[in-house]
Amino acid sequence: MAPALLLRALRPGEPLSAFGLSWAGLRGHERAYLVLFLLALPLVVVASMRPSFQDVYPFYRHASRSAIDFVLWEALYALQFVSLEFFFRGFLLHTLKRDLGAYAIFVAVVPYCMIHFRSRCPRHWARSWPASSWARCRCGRARCWAARPSTCASR
Repeated sequence: MAPALLLRALRPGEPLSAFGLSWAGLRGHERAYLVLFLLALPLVVVASMRPSFQDVYPFYRHASRSAIDFVLWEALYALQFVSLEFFFRGFLLHTLKRDLGAYAIFVAVVPYCMIHFRSRCPRHWARSWPASSWARCRCGRARCWAARPSTCASR
C-alpha cells in the first residue's frame, strides 16, 4: 500500500477515492457480479483440474497444513492482490491521466501485462486487456457496472 501512503503525503487534500480506492459503487450490481461469477465458476473448476494449473497454484504449498496457515496466506494474498490492482488501475492510471489522457492506459497496461508474461493462464490475459482500463477512465459518473463507478474518473 506504498502508493496509497505516498498519495497521502504528496496530495494530502485529495481522497484516495479520487484514485479508485473506494467501496462506493459496488452496491446495486450484486446481480451482475453473481451472473459473472456463475459463468466463470465452471471454467475455474475445469482449469483447476489441469496439471499445468496445479503446477502453479497454490503458490504457498503449505496452505493446507493448518487453518492458521490457510487464513494467513489468504489474507496476505488478498492484500497483495488489492495492492497490485490499486497500483496499476488506481495510482498509476489516475495519476497519469491528467497529463497523458487515454495514453495513460497504455502506460499502465504494458507493465501489468509484462508481469504476467510467464503466465500460461488466459485469465491473466483477459484481465490485462486494455478495454478494462479504458472503461475505468471513460465511464465518468455514469452507471457502469463493468468498470465499477467508484474507480472511474469524472471528466
